[in-house]
Amino acid sequence: MKFLKALIFALLIGGSTVASTIHIIPEPVEIIEKKGVFHFNRTTRILIKGDTTGFATIFKSFVISFNRASGILLTISQKNSKADSLNVLVIELNHDPSIKNNEGYIIEIDKNQIHISAPALAGIFYAIETIKQLLPPEFYSKSNISGKIRWQIPCASILDYPQYSFRGMNLDVSRHFFPVSFIKKYLDILSNYKFNIFHWHLTDSHGWRIEIKQYPKLTSAGAWRAERKGIPMTIAEPTGKDEPATYGGYYSQEEIKDIIQYAKERFITIIPEIEMPGHCTAALVAYPEFNCLNNKIPLLIPCGYPGDLQHNFCVGYDSTYTFLENILNEVMKLFPSNYVHIGGDEVRAGPWLTCPRCRKRMEENGFKTSQQLHAYFTKRIDSFITANNKRTIGWDEILSANISSEAVAMAWHGTEGAVSDLQSGHEIVMSPYHYTYFDFYQSDPDLEEYITYAGLFLDTVYAFNPGSLNITDREKKLIIGGEGSLWTENVETAGRVEYMLLPRLFALSEDLWSGSGNKNYRKFIDKTEDEFNRLDMRHIHYAKSMFNLSISPHFDSATKKIIISINNQVASKYIIRYTLDGKKPDYHSAVYKNPLIIDKSVALQTALFKNEFILGKVNSQRFTIHQGIGSIINIFPDSLDEEISSEYKRLNDGIFGTIEPFDGRWVSFHDSVKTITIDLGKSRIIQNIYVRFMEDQVSDIYLPKKIEFSFSVEGSHFRTFYEVFNKSIPEQPLRHIVSYKQEVLSLNARYIRLRIKNANLNSGDQTKNNFLLDEIVVQ
Repeated sequence: MKFLKALIFALLIGGSTVASTIHIIPEPVEIIEKKGVFHFNRTTRILIKGDTTGFATIFKSFVISFNRASGILLTISQKNSKADSLNVLVIELNHDPSIKNNEGYIIEIDKNQIHISAPALAGIFYAIETIKQLLPPEFYSKSNISGKIRWQIPCASILDYPQYSFRGMNLDVSRHFFPVSFIKKYLDILSNYKFNIFHWHLTDSHGWRIEIKQYPKLTSAGAWRAERKGIPMTIAEPTGKDEPATYGGYYSQEEIKDIIQYAKERFITIIPEIEMPGHCTAALVAYPEFNCLNNKIPLLIPCGYPGDLQHNFCVGYDSTYTFLENILNEVMKLFPSNYVHIGGDEVRAGPWLTCPRCRKRMEENGFKTSQQLHAYFTKRIDSFITANNKRTIGWDEILSANISSEAVAMAWHGTEGAVSDLQSGHEIVMSPYHYTYFDFYQSDPDLEEYITYAGLFLDTVYAFNPGSLNITDREKKLIIGGEGSLWTENVETAGRVEYMLLPRLFALSEDLWSGSGNKNYRKFIDKTEDEFNRLDMRHIHYAKSMFNLSISPHFDSATKKIIISINNQVASKYIIRYTLDGKKPDYHSAVYKNPLIIDKSVALQTALFKNEFILGKVNSQRFTIHQGIGSIINIFPDSLDEEISSEYKRLNDGIFGTIEPFDGRWVSFHDSVKTITIDLGKSRIIQNIYVRFMEDQVSDIYLPKKIEFSFSVEGSHFRTFYEVFNKSIPEQPLRHIVSYKQEVLSLNARYIRLRIKNANLNSGDQTKNNFLLDEIVVQ
């Protein structure tokens, strides 16, 4: 009611309000900006009205930081007099009906005082976080700069409260271990942007990170693996049986208690994740008696992808449940969270189907599939957690079991899967990977130092709306919030974690706190740039990938021209400039306004400009208009799938693939032999043939064993003019592109044929013998 009166008063006096330029992340429910500023000086005090319980913890960090940077010591008192209304920050617990939940707050700022009111301490805490963003970035200075900065904040009325009660962020500490000091820094960052859940991925195949006193080998053996410095996890081999295991670490229970308290002071609940029944190799190396029988794959702690997901807990062995229940008992006593995360995702059936104990369990229960066995396990673990007055939470695979109605699922597979999850009647945390997986790269893959298997740009994260599904009102109420995930297979250092986290965390905070009706992406870009100044003051790494441009070409088969769109992530705030001659663009280069129509070969370079300065990186791609572009292609054997057949047109569209195999430019084949014939329409003099293949062992993509190039005039008799032979074992394990070019041919031909022989390195499964080709250039 108080805020409503302030709003009416502001509107009535008209001239005292101005257009809002206040930048706060996440965006509050309502901001009414007024003329004037509140100045902090050496007489400014904090006045707490009413009960002061809990306030000291909230203000301690704020007062210390403000004093260090400004030299101003904000004293705290409860004394109330007429003079108290001048140059004072007033705090009180007071429920205003305008505030919809206990995490909300109201801030009234005029020239004489700042007044913060909230129904609960959490609201007071979040109000202080907002005040920090209203202050100059120098608030975070590690030294006194009092004579250089005006310590003031704009006058305004702010009403704020979150749209969702569950605002989470995950961190995987199994793939790479991060020290206690960084976990606290991570919690600081989350709290700054009003996240209230830290999902701590403590265990996985690559390392067990939590001390369990009853089972000390979980950390003495399971927390360590071989050092693979300089070798990406995508190809790092598992720890050898007799190899020194020196890489890793774990958190003692005393350290965890300290971190829990640190999080509590920032109104963050920590949800521990203990992965089961898969993703558990580290635990099984420590206690192999709980592994499935007859698993022929060596039980070694993975250092990367190789050897991962090859072992499960034996669900047919009763002692396994005792082991896991004892672990969970210690975890539940240690963490005050109502939730216990059990993972439950990506469980491979192989170990169970070859294990006599698991087969016996299936027979005893009449199970026909491994999915039923998985559901049996999940229900049994859920029953134990429920009996201990905790709630099971897990990835949405857990919903295949008949689990407690109190259990919560994290919908990570996508929006379609989430609809099915909601129909189960369980509460859901929305975490669809294509909006929330922060290990994905942040701009065009050729511009990113480390890339995974997909991209997740800032504007895509900002478009995430947990409640946008086509569902009933009842089902919408089951969506309690959302969560981002930062998996660390390719994120080795703390600085890299920060880089992958920010600024995408800003976008996710507005998705979950502000809600879709209160977001504006153009304003968000302005706020993000301002926030970069704060991150700089705090020496926090962040990505500037939002300033990188992406290039989206399309081949028009009717005109045989390439149409190129250049896209930005900054809501067109800045100018795009480009060149077509391979030269780096500058202030005098052409301005991009509409898609480019290309009818000759070009080397495009483009960048985002702020005045004469380039923002981000220069993106460059070349496009080739050649004799074979748009020609008829015949493939043998052809695919019966029309969608796959339509992809063949990529082979002569003048568009080259990026380093990302799933960018929509490459064509994948897994036949033992593939014959590709291009019909140029008439005989032509051909000087050069140029093709490119990708090799990526992790994705089962290999160079062909043999490529035979031939030509024909009439289409029936072909003559070989070029052959390529590759070694069976790849020499370069990391993803890369290999080009083959034959020049100065002077061939007279209408037909060009490539006969490609697959390397067939994976016996037994032909779908894992892929070769990728992006363009056949005929010049």
